[in-house]
Amino acid sequence: MKRLRSFFLFIKIAFKISPSYFVLLILGGLLSSGQIVANVLLPKYLVDELVRLTNQKIIAPGYAFKFGDIFTAFSQVFLFGALIVLANLLFGFLDKTHKRLLDVKTSYVDKMFPGEMAKKIMAVNYQYLEDPYYLDLKERALFAQTNQSALRNLVNAFAMIIQETITIIALITIMLTLSVYLLIALLITIGLILLIRIYFKNYQVSFMRSLIPVNRRYGYYMSLGFNFPYAKDIRLYDASDLILDHVKKYNETIMKSFLKNYQKLGLMTGFIRIINALQSAIIYLYIAFRTLGIWGEKISLGSFTMYVNSALRFSGSVTRFFDQFVTVSQMLDYLEPFMEFMSLEDEAEKKGNHVLTKIDSIRFENVSFAYPKSDKLVLENISFSIKAGERISIVGLNGAGKTTLIKLLCRLYKPQQGTIYVNDIDIQEYDSESYRKQITAVFQDFQMFAYSIEDNVTGVEPKDQEKLMHIFKQVGIYDKVMSLPNQAKTPLNKTYDEEGTELSGGELQKLAIARALYKDASLVILDEPTSALDPLAEAEIYQQFNDLVHDKTAIYISHRMSSSVFCDRILIIDGGKAVDYDTHQNLMQKKESLYYKLFMAQAKNYQIENGLKLKEHAV
Repeated sequence: MKRLRSFFLFIKIAFKISPSYFVLLILGGLLSSGQIVANVLLPKYLVDELVRLTNQKIIAPGYAFKFGDIFTAFSQVFLFGALIVLANLLFGFLDKTHKRLLDVKTSYVDKMFPGEMAKKIMAVNYQYLEDPYYLDLKERALFAQTNQSALRNLVNAFAMIIQETITIIALITIMLTLSVYLLIALLITIGLILLIRIYFKNYQVSFMRSLIPVNRRYGYYMSLGFNFPYAKDIRLYDASDLILDHVKKYNETIMKSFLKNYQKLGLMTGFIRIINALQSAIIYLYIAFRTLGIWGEKISLGSFTMYVNSALRFSGSVTRFFDQFVTVSQMLDYLEPFMEFMSLEDEAEKKGNHVLTKIDSIRFENVSFAYPKSDKLVLENISFSIKAGERISIVGLNGAGKTTLIKLLCRLYKPQQGTIYVNDIDIQEYDSESYRKQITAVFQDFQMFAYSIEDNVTGVEPKDQEKLMHIFKQVGIYDKVMSLPNQAKTPLNKTYDEEGTELSGGELQKLAIARALYKDASLVILDEPTSALDPLAEAEIYQQFNDLVHDKTAIYISHRMSSSVFCDRILIIDGGKAVDYDTHQNLMQKKESLYYKLFMAQAKNYQIENGLKLKEHAV
């Protein structure tokens, strides 16, 4: 039942990718069946006509033909001979044309499946992407595609099943005119072959699954040699021999496993050849006896060729049909992680009843949260509110739950208890797309892509060059960008383009902040965005950022307490609980508070001068 659901899911995805693919599959089956039927039926009439001519002594030794006699006596022979040639030429041409079109379409469908998975990864609830189970599920799904070619094999097997089904129906129709007993005998021998194949296919599924852990380790050690970030450490600590020893060990383990697999394959092939020989003997003996009038009504020599041809092709077609059916079953086993992942609920499927156009207020009300498969609360009974246009700083020790709180606000996770309100409406009731448009964030683990600097900042937003250059100046990266050969159109890193540029960690952070500012959202979030910057650069960015957001609501998370000075209020998170929420001036009056202790600890190394700029204080 599970495999059947997976199969229908595969059909659904394939049809979504290309409806015309299924039209080509059906046409291919009809063409193949038509050619087989033509090559089975037409030779019968040709042989019967030759036998008729022989029996009428039209063809006899020493007979001298006149030119006109040839067309008179052999008209039917010429007709059936010409039909056989023309049928094969026509079907051959159509088959080649169809095969070329189907190969292109099959390759397209095969290559689009990973694209569908990529879309799924971007569409599923974010919580799946941080759950160890689903992370492993994603890796197993990718393994089936990249290491076992499971999708391509499944697509090809499905195409063969369609083709062989039509052919089998046509051949059964012909063979039933001879004997149902021969059909049953053939099915018994075919059944024996299939049992052997099913046993071996099941063994192969188990065998390939047993290789996944070993192959994963082998792939990891192999990748170290091609992974640029590891190159310095491998050379400095002479780790190449250690890596190669592990590669060799896992390679030997894999080869020993394959040796056992090939031994079983040899035994299976031998048994199948014995059964095939028995099958051929049954076909020829039974039809030969029927030609002699034994075991039933006598048939003609032409019928002998037709039925032998039909029986042999039927045996091959049924074997291929079930063999491909077993292959489909095997590939579905391999693709079980893929199908499970593709069955996950899309976040986009959760359509809200409200459209968000601007964030005027935010309110957390008794919010508690624990990560999936964990009973430990990361946030417990959090309550606070933010007004439109306020600058809020969230302060706490590492692991206090600051970033988790932001993920909840961004709707990457859903609270187990309590409610988050935006404009006095539960955020879960908003349409996802409109809600996300009103939030822009720079997370501490932000990512940049191998696109141009311009595309990294603007994304799909309309490109406003004046606005882009203004933001570059505000975040302090304008001079760097303009110094590059292609300026803002310069590719970021050299992964796919030799003219790409490698920016420093601080420059990348400035670019990430520029991206956040470029998006026209009413809530701006900075989660440790300046950790790679020195204190002076950080203070300058915060000052400029404060000016840039204008009337937008802003939330800051930073371990450097200087960011809190710019804010209207500061939320203190300690052990997952909101222990205080007040202004900087009021919090500094509470000498025993966590905020006061953190601020004063940093003040020992830095002192605040001129209100905003920081200078290092000599210890």
